[in-house]
Amino acid sequence: MRILVTVKIIYDPKIELRQQDGMLCFENISRVINPIDEENIMAVVEFRNKYPRTTLSAVCIGNNVDENIFKYVLAMGVDEAFMFRSVQCKTQDFDDLTIAKVLKRFIKTNKFDLVLTGKSTFSNNVGCVGPALATLLGWHQLYYVCNLLKLTNNELTVQCHAYNRTMTFGIKLPCVLICNFTKLIRYLGLLNIISMLSKPVKVIPLPNLNIKSNPCIETQELLVLNKPRKCKFFDDVNDLMNTIFG
Repeated sequence: MRILVTVKIIYDPKIELRQQDGMLCFENISRVINPIDEENIMAVVEFRNKYPRTTLSAVCIGNNVDENIFKYVLAMGVDEAFMFRSVQCKTQDFDDLTIAKVLKRFIKTNKFDLVLTGKSTFSNNVGCVGPALATLLGWHQLYYVCNLLKLTNNELTVQCHAYNRTMTFGIKLPCVLICNFTKLIRYLGLLNIISMLSKPVKVIPLPNLNIKSNPCIETQELLVLNKPRKCKFFDDVNDLMNTIFG
């Protein structure tokens, strides 16, 4: 079985951003692998240990600076690391549908059986890449996956956690899982670190896929809200009604 984990490089969430003229300033801010994607990798590495014939790969859309950061996934236990590099346009301006199209072509070419994406993706963390990718591939999908249990006769058993409920599902391969793993212990094995030094990141130029980003969408500026928004989650309808009507 071939498993693919999508990885996103983000600005370090532990560093507080500065404001400059009412806008967020990203100068001199370090970039890291999205913690959600790190958890996905660690979960799949643990799952892969139960099934030695499994090949684990990671893919990222980034730039020259991100390549050295992305190589960290090899030290986490990933067998292959692929990075799409755009020559004609900025990768941060890609919309979710363009990213899904890029990944679809790559997945079909390399014949992956299982794809894991994070619930947090490029467009303001709306998490559309996973569902869009499953739709383009014509594969089954599950959201809020929090545990990989077992693989039997081409059927994967997983747990999903949402709204304070944990549910167990059996889903046929191939499929796409939009994951939210938590409380995983991150570790780096010495052999994996040595392997990272000898394994290169395989760079794939995006123009070779004949896919262009949407020229009508362009990032102009990121403004700071004067008043932060607050949200509240409800477990059921009764809780909502009690909050509204007291």
